[in-house]
Amino acid sequence: MTGWQLAGIYKYLAGAPIAVQDGTDQQLSGINHQRPNLIDPNNVYTGQTCGGCFFLNRSAFQAQPLGTVGNLGWNSVVTPAYWDLDLALSRDFRLREGMNLQVRADAFNLSNSMVPAFNPSNPAVQAATAQPTSPSVGAFAALNNSQFGQILNAFPSRKIQFAVKFSF
Repeated sequence: MTGWQLAGIYKYLAGAPIAVQDGTDQQLSGINHQRPNLIDPNNVYTGQTCGGCFFLNRSAFQAQPLGTVGNLGWNSVVTPAYWDLDLALSRDFRLREGMNLQVRADAFNLSNSMVPAFNPSNPAVQAATAQPTSPSVGAFAALNNSQFGQILNAFPSRKIQFAVKFSF
């Protein structure tokens, strides 16, 4: 079993901040999307992080009274954290002088972890920066939207690929 090479990448990302906003001008400042009141701090999250699940509990938030500022702290609510593991296994075989054969197997998201992706086209959870390689980027969540706190997309599940390379 000599000559085999194993390479791996373990990635853990803590949740990114979400700006939970009420979607209306309750403060009477002429600007929509102000922070609501947090009325149930112990039940902000539902504990679900699957695709199509609600990970935020709408009943934990309430639009602030007219003419006031909401008490929800800036960036105090975050997206779900996730981890994944990518592995590569390869071996080079020398066939003749100047001729080599490499056999390789790559596995991406080997654990098949659910990696939530916040869709910039969804007004309920909008990515602040559209980076398709970066899940859980800063997001916007409007309390008055019917899809508030719902995970609607996920990055791809486990992928495994095999390759053979002949070099001369």
